[in-house]
Amino acid sequence: MGNSLGVVVDNYIGSVPFPCHLQLGPSTSIDLDWNLRLTVAEGIFAETCSVTYTVDEKRCQVQLLSSNDSQLFEFELVSCVLSDSLSGTTNVMIYMIITDSNYIRINPPSWSTEKDSILWTKINTSFDANGGVMHTKVDLYGSGGRWGLVVMESKRNKMEEDAEVVTVAHYIVKGSERSFYRSTGTNIGLSVMAKFRVSNGKFEITVEGPEQHPVFALLYMFDEVKRTGIWKPTMCPHCDHKRKGKLFWQSDSEDSDSVYMPLPRATPKNARGVSNGGRFRGNGNGNFIENNVMVFKRR
Repeated sequence: MGNSLGVVVDNYIGSVPFPCHLQLGPSTSIDLDWNLRLTVAEGIFAETCSVTYTVDEKRCQVQLLSSNDSQLFEFELVSCVLSDSLSGTTNVMIYMIITDSNYIRINPPSWSTEKDSILWTKINTSFDANGGVMHTKVDLYGSGGRWGLVVMESKRNKMEEDAEVVTVAHYIVKGSERSFYRSTGTNIGLSVMAKFRVSNGKFEITVEGPEQHPVFALLYMFDEVKRTGIWKPTMCPHCDHKRKGKLFWQSDSEDSDSVYMPLPRATPKNARGVSNGGRFRGNGNGNFIENNVMVFKRR
């Protein structure tokens, strides 16, 4: 997949290499990790990229796993795995394979969660002028000021059941609690998004994030998705302002542990890079993409 990732959070804006630890505040951090197991003679790889949030001693991890090991899988397979103890004990697995016709086949997502943790599900199908079909499924889960939103969107040809492009996005919100008329705990919103295509019979994966958002902006987006049944990233006011090149200030209710402000690009002193083993184009430096976007391509 690659050996660096673009981040937009309080203290760091720009690309950082794997592995990396980003400390956002006294009780909030993000860990980025990447692991590759490669058997050169047989052309077999197994690769894992993970983003782990730690907030108030609770963890949420989003992983991308990719493998072409025929002893494990019949086809090249990519899976998205969510393990969230921050917003309740929730685990989600989404598997995708490449079909013989170079489309992406999505297996039904597997959920394991606490009872009544999934608050609502929205499913929407739309059509474009070229005969394309966009199918979107959004699930909101969580309770007690801690919520997660899982989005799975697939773009299909009208005549095909399998997808040309698949987008998987995850948003998480941790709201502060009030005790004796004061806020306690961390107030933060985070997201990561991955887009999957097929290029020359291989998966091409584009990742955006992790990115930090004002809590109220994500809560507004959650409400809009619930109201309209439609999802798009710009339904978050913070993302919409960023796309238009405007400054977006935090509300006065956001605490100091999660303040978002545009900052100069920086690389953390404790970031350490790893070699990508020559499996990707160039030596890995080409994977440093601006604007919080990271593209992974296979040979």
